[in-house]
Amino acid sequence: MRSAATALIVCLAASLSACSMLPEQLDPAVAAVMTPKAFAGHVNFLADPKLGGRVAGTDGNRVAREYIAAQFRQAGLTPAGDAGTFFQAFTNDRLRTPADGCDLRFAPPPTTSQPAIVGRCGRDFAPSAQGKLGAFSAPLVFAGYGAHNRIRGYNDYESLSARGAVVMILAGEPHNAAGQSRWALHDETTGLADLPYKLRLAREQGAVAALVVAPPALMPADDIDDVLGDCTGALPAIRITRAFADRLLATGGENRTIEQLVSLMHRTRRPASFAIGGLASGKIALTEATCHNVLGVLKPDGPDDGRVVLIGAHYDHLPATGQLAKDDRPGVRPGADDNASGVSTMLLLSRALAATRDRRSTFVFAAFDSEDEGFFGSRYYVRHPAFPLERMTAMVNIDQVGRIGWRGVLVLGSTLDPSVGGPVKGAGRASLLPVARVPVTSARQWSDQAPFVRTGVPTLFIYGYRPPEYHTCGDTADLVNASNGAAVARLIYGIVREIGAR
Repeated sequence: MRSAATALIVCLAASLSACSMLPEQLDPAVAAVMTPKAFAGHVNFLADPKLGGRVAGTDGNRVAREYIAAQFRQAGLTPAGDAGTFFQAFTNDRLRTPADGCDLRFAPPPTTSQPAIVGRCGRDFAPSAQGKLGAFSAPLVFAGYGAHNRIRGYNDYESLSARGAVVMILAGEPHNAAGQSRWALHDETTGLADLPYKLRLAREQGAVAALVVAPPALMPADDIDDVLGDCTGALPAIRITRAFADRLLATGGENRTIEQLVSLMHRTRRPASFAIGGLASGKIALTEATCHNVLGVLKPDGPDDGRVVLIGAHYDHLPATGQLAKDDRPGVRPGADDNASGVSTMLLLSRALAATRDRRSTFVFAAFDSEDEGFFGSRYYVRHPAFPLERMTAMVNIDQVGRIGWRGVLVLGSTLDPSVGGPVKGAGRASLLPVARVPVTSARQWSDQAPFVRTGVPTLFIYGYRPPEYHTCGDTADLVNASNGAAVARLIYGIVREIGAR
């Protein structure tokens, strides 16, 4: 979810809250597929750090969308994407992904008689969109954090010549075992940790390219995807894994590893820069990212009334390299609440509605990509809908419902529209959770309902609240409340079931 007018929402929620603790009445077949266990299973898969935050244009994003498509298929949904698939492809000009021709290799010093080391794009390395396009070939040096902190008298280039060299630098800045900066306040970093700064400083030192590797404490999952950027950085930059960096370091004959070098620098509080030797060569080739909405349709099982209800949730999240993040340091952001929780709720609803008899409306389920960069997926869907927008009775968007507590659920949007406001009121009375109806819409912010607001389609935005871990590495699956997540699914089921029955 993107930035919201939080104070306004909280104020309205307090004044309009309608809390009821009446038991929900559901058909047993429907209730059986909306359980806390099922909800938690989806969240745990989607928020696994191995998926790297499901960043649009990355392998983790691909794994997530294939999982969602498989769940749609198992629920009995019909594909509504391109060429009979569940996937609707579009481009995102704020993201860059590797193109054909990306290359990174290293020729050890001739005196070592060691073979050349060739990196595998996507496995050992990934070009950074924060750098710039181009090719390079130069001797390799290790330049610590690639930083110069004048206040603390620290300079990684003080005893190192980087002129005409490729610099291997560490992500972030000196930190403790928990990954917290020694130069800044808790959970923050100074500007010296920013990659654009490091690249500018390296260029000033005469370097021709940079290889960037993350220390273990900053990024245990060792994610190398760096797709957010416009390729206008000071130098070509490539993210490399620690294992690949260790292979390059080993060619110097001293068996140094990244972990050992980090430990040495932190113990001595001094740089540990040195020339590795050998020749590093590479080529940066990037292209606009191809992203994918995941679309499935549940058709009526009785007379078709011609109406369409869309249930959506974005499945992408943030890069591991700090952009758009609130904790301002490298690290995988699992996005459990934002928005594995919303997708998990949507998946429960797909099975629940499929188990519901006498459906007369068509239900479209949409897992949107690229929400965090500006609603790219939902904007694209509005221009290329599976069904004409004139048929859409309502668009229901689910975002950040994994941390529902005493605050309850916010339902923002067209709550004064009789076609959707009545169902919200009725379902809220039957919900096990406090429900606040907030008659506020926005065509510019909050989440993926915004592009639909612009078209005049009635929208409902189902939202919990913004926890302290929002957009940080701490948004993990263990903090998600599965019981309340399942209760949110039941609430939305009551809303969309009544919308479809009216």
